[in-house]
Amino acid sequence: MRNLASGEVRSWQDIGTFAFSATSTHLFLRRRGGGGAPGGQPPAGTGQAAGAAGAPAGPRGVDAILLDLRTGRHQLLGSVADIAFNRTGELLAYTVDAAVKDVNGLFVFDTRTGRTTSLDTDAKNYNRLTWNEDGNALAVLKGSDVEKMRERDNVLVAFPDVAAALKEGASVPAPSVLQPAKADGFPKDWVVSDRATLAWSEDNTRVFFGIKEQVPSPDTTRRTTDEAADVDVWNTSDDRVQSLQMNRANQDRNFTFRQAFDVSAKRFVKLTDDTMRDLDVAPGGKWAVGRDTRAYLADQKKLPAADFYRVNTATGERTLIAKGQLTGRHVFGLSPHGTHFLYWKDSKFQVYDLEANATRTLGGATPVSFIDMEEDHPGTRPSYGMAGFTSDGKAVIVNHRYDLWRLPLDGSAPTNLTGGLGSKNEM
Repeated sequence: MRNLASGEVRSWQDIGTFAFSATSTHLFLRRRGGGGAPGGQPPAGTGQAAGAAGAPAGPRGVDAILLDLRTGRHQLLGSVADIAFNRTGELLAYTVDAAVKDVNGLFVFDTRTGRTTSLDTDAKNYNRLTWNEDGNALAVLKGSDVEKMRERDNVLVAFPDVAAALKEGASVPAPSVLQPAKADGFPKDWVVSDRATLAWSEDNTRVFFGIKEQVPSPDTTRRTTDEAADVDVWNTSDDRVQSLQMNRANQDRNFTFRQAFDVSAKRFVKLTDDTMRDLDVAPGGKWAVGRDTRAYLADQKKLPAADFYRVNTATGERTLIAKGQLTGRHVFGLSPHGTHFLYWKDSKFQVYDLEANATRTLGGATPVSFIDMEEDHPGTRPSYGMAGFTSDGKAVIVNHRYDLWRLPLDGSAPTNLTGGLGSKNEM
């Protein structure tokens, strides 16, 4: 590390991850090993802590160094598993995962006072440390390995007001905890999975997480050639051909179903299941868009399609957006403001207003054709695509073959941003 003012250089060996605080007053450096990503800088304050990993074997904790850049003072943090600054850089949260588990826990270091506060301690494994966007709430998974079973038995622990716990002389407020065995509607013999990340909703009322069915640990007993089966069986009723099943086997084994936890009500909210496995949560966290592909998997001759639904993340209620909608180049997804869902259908751009539960065709009364006439594959032609949404969230910029067009999301008349010069000059 070079001081740009003085030219002084300091170095540390065997570092796997590091991050500066947003205020540039502190730097942490975490050693390699223990389940951490090899090298690079973690996205501090965004929810994915350095060192996070799904269901690893053995303790993940390694030494970490906390450096005060103002004074040069080093502080050693032992057996650190996950570690991340909040968005403002004033607080550093980390979990301890040691060989002797009775010292494990969740801790927060206040860079302003130099004081460390213990939020939760237990002889458990702590995983998936996650700050909210404002940097004043924390969520983490806490659990234990289960003998002869593949998945760890976790609970979700959320601290919605970390600042209250850091006040001098204050006792740590009790966290909001999701316990699967006591949660209404939580599937029996399923677990809160540390194979999936955690994420806070923008209003800090919900934490999104993944669940997975508990299964026995795989049999690792070595067998002779005569005992080990070496044949692949495919059935005509299978959704996917055997080669595709084999390619996706590991992905399917680690797949988790996205759900929500209402922090204040301490309530489990079911968002996905076998009928709708895929879910994209809109920015803001109030709405999500899910897709049900079951009716369209078996027909390999047609383009991939799905039924799309709006999902209320507070209740789990589903509302149909589009049935049999082609996917791939025909779906553009959620707007950055989390208010609209954009897709291509009937040779036109369509937008679904999540709040109003209404679909509009974009382009005005006499829309320009945005069909990609150069597409030479069989089936429905896609559009030329989109460039992005406007910063005010009121329009989308889409591509013509040469020009760029602004399409207001209220369905009013479009504007050719490049004035037709692209088409005129074929450039």
